[in-house]
Amino acid sequence: MCGDTRSLIHGIINLIVPFFIYDLASLLVGAITAANYNPWLAFWPMTILLWLPFLSDAVCVVVAAVRFQPYPRAAGTDLLRGRSGAILYAALPAAFHAVPAERYVLTGRRTPMRPDFIPVGAVVNAHGIRGEVKVNPHGFDPEFLTEFDTIYIDGQPVRVRSARVHKSTVLMALPGVDDMDAALALKGKTVSIRRTDAKLPKGQYFDAELEGCTVLDDATGEELGKLDKVLHYPAHKVYQVRGGAHEYLIPAVPEVFIASADPDAGIIRVHMMKGLATDEN
Repeated sequence: MCGDTRSLIHGIINLIVPFFIYDLASLLVGAITAANYNPWLAFWPMTILLWLPFLSDAVCVVVAAVRFQPYPRAAGTDLLRGRSGAILYAALPAAFHAVPAERYVLTGRRTPMRPDFIPVGAVVNAHGIRGEVKVNPHGFDPEFLTEFDTIYIDGQPVRVRSARVHKSTVLMALPGVDDMDAALALKGKTVSIRRTDAKLPKGQYFDAELEGCTVLDDATGEELGKLDKVLHYPAHKVYQVRGGAHEYLIPAVPEVFIASADPDAGIIRVHMMKGLATDEN
């Protein structure tokens, strides 16, 4: 039987057994008092019986603390690290131990939640007299925006009747927008898509998913700061990272500068090189 199964069974037993122990203790107290014995004699047996499950958990905590092997520490104010981390993990209800301890690591950093909606552009003007709107993509190939049947404006779903690329923009026909005045009424509106509707190649993410992530030096584990903004340049994107008094401009070039990105964990690891900090001479 694997350790996870044993932990789960242990947790279930600790949830059920105390009820039976309480009934047994109550019967014991009743028997003692009915026989005109001193009721205080029942106090210690009852106390011991009720504390047995908790003593079992205490033993588990001590064993976990003794046997725990700390893993390499990354920079940051991690709470669930070292021997004290083992005690905190072991102190969780045993039924939760079926989930690996790494899932419970609390980093002291606020992990950004991945957004449900991704801003992909903005309506910049009307096109023609038939109500088409001109959408300027924000860091996306215009062709990408033509793949969606539904977009979101002001949080409301809008069915796309047609979409076509026009130079560096996308021309969209939307229901209820049948003339230039209706199209101009949407000027300046942000166009978003639902994240689950988008399919990106493995290892690629939207800017909105990465902004706010903690950036670490992959070689040392040092925390450099937070990804404040993704800047767009003709050659490639640049990550603007702010940490304390320092600012870093890191080209978003995989393997060369970007070691890995995990927006679910809120972590981006980078290969640091001289000159990336804006305050370096």
